[in-house]
Amino acid sequence: MKLKPTLYFRLLQWATAGVFLGRAWQHLYWDAPYRALLWDERWMSGLVEGLFGMSWQEYVSSPQVNSLIQSWVFGTGVFYLLCAAAALLLPRLGKAGRWLMYLGALSLMGLAALYCKEKFFFIGQFFEYTLQFGSPVFLALLAQKADKEPGPRLILSMKVAVALTFTCHGLYAFGYYPRPGHFVYMTMSILGVGDEAAAVFLQIAGLLDFLLSILLFLPGRAAFYAAG
Repeated sequence: MKLKPTLYFRLLQWATAGVFLGRAWQHLYWDAPYRALLWDERWMSGLVEGLFGMSWQEYVSSPQVNSLIQSWVFGTGVFYLLCAAAALLLPRLGKAGRWLMYLGALSLMGLAALYCKEKFFFIGQFFEYTLQFGSPVFLALLAQKADKEPGPRLILSMKVAVALTFTCHGLYAFGYYPRPGHFVYMTMSILGVGDEAAAVFLQIAGLLDFLLSILLFLPGRAAFYAAG
């Protein structure tokens, strides 16, 4: 199915805004894994003691430090809100808006790296977020084109991002990485099955994710499964 160039652009605008709004909600009302790095003694103790002149125990127990981290989390949430608005107003913002998309993508990539660290450096955890940090880049690149028509290279890049996202998600569902407990619980709750049947169902879902990642590069309509 051939989409009109303007429809490609609108869909990408809303998808990118949705990513930023979701992350803004997380940062403003919940939390984000910055402490996975900032409270890692092996990585940070030398910097903390050398730069701030504090012992590690003083650093991790300091209410002021914790407050600064929380302010950073909140400020990042505000930044993501601005990015969401910029995504929807991108044609009016021009180059400044495109640079904001690139900065937002860089921030989302850093967030993906933190989740990767938090999950024992499973590389699939990082690339599971490819679509999230890739969408602002795709939008900025498409916004530069007068006709808003995605070229073959941009379409290929989008397909690669989708394939990486689904493949890495499938690695968890299939059981290559330790399967998250909430995957099993959610499947059991929705389907009304036991844990063994839920595990089999998730393995099948993981295989379908792998299959989709291949079908995306073949003629057909695999994207409809991805949207589902």
